[in-house]
Amino acid sequence: MALQEGRCTNCGSILILDPEQEKGHCLYCDAVFDNATAFELYKDAGDYTFPNLPQPKYEGPSLDPVPSRSHVHLSAPKKAASSEAAADPAPAYVRSATKVPSLDLGPRKILLLALLFAGVILLTLVLCLPFTLHRDRYRLAIAEDFAARDDIELKLGENFNIQNLNNNEVYLALPKAIEQKEAEKLFEDYCSSRAKAMALSETDAGRKDVKLHIATPQGGWNISGQDGSAELKLEELPYREVTPSTAPADEKSSEGNSDSSETSAARASE
Repeated sequence: MALQEGRCTNCGSILILDPEQEKGHCLYCDAVFDNATAFELYKDAGDYTFPNLPQPKYEGPSLDPVPSRSHVHLSAPKKAASSEAAADPAPAYVRSATKVPSLDLGPRKILLLALLFAGVILLTLVLCLPFTLHRDRYRLAIAEDFAARDDIELKLGENFNIQNLNNNEVYLALPKAIEQKEAEKLFEDYCSSRAKAMALSETDAGRKDVKLHIATPQGGWNISGQDGSAELKLEELPYREVTPSTAPADEKSSEGNSDSSETSAARASE
């Protein structure tokens, strides 16, 4: 007969036993027991309590099962499934391989993609270039007309700058403070220059969304035009004194350099 599984009546360990032998020996606790009882406990232990008591060392004849030809049952090999039969599905825990698409586009597809990319860039330039050229042309005309004044010396890119595609935002840096009326006149002069250069109505579109930012050592002004209205929106910027703790690093370094130069000059005079 083939070897069978049974349970030790002392510790409950699962053992391989020979049903032709009357007794069995536990390799774990050294207990000797009836194989018939071990087979029954393996099938159904029920309410049986394993005592798990210390056992004397077994020194009798070997009770270990020794398989013989009559005990070994080799099943005949199964015939291979036909190639047409569907393969067994992979276990749920096995992740199926992800197929990566081939990136070998070939020279023809690469050429088509390059032409498409170049076409997109060319179309962007065709659409944007006229607006940019018009903006720059208008900006130079506005700056030339607005800077033609006697009260303040203005140079585009130095103490005043014009921004945005519609040239509707201006930044002025003036050497001294100005009154509200002077700030309003600068705003009106810029709107007039902008309307003249861009062929706009001075009372409506020439003031639409125009913003003028004036900075002086004593403060400044933010002025914006109200669309369709003669009123202006003004905001006075307060003067902020710069203390040594808040002075920029370059100012501190310049002060330090001047002090050191004065010290060097004094030492040289001595």
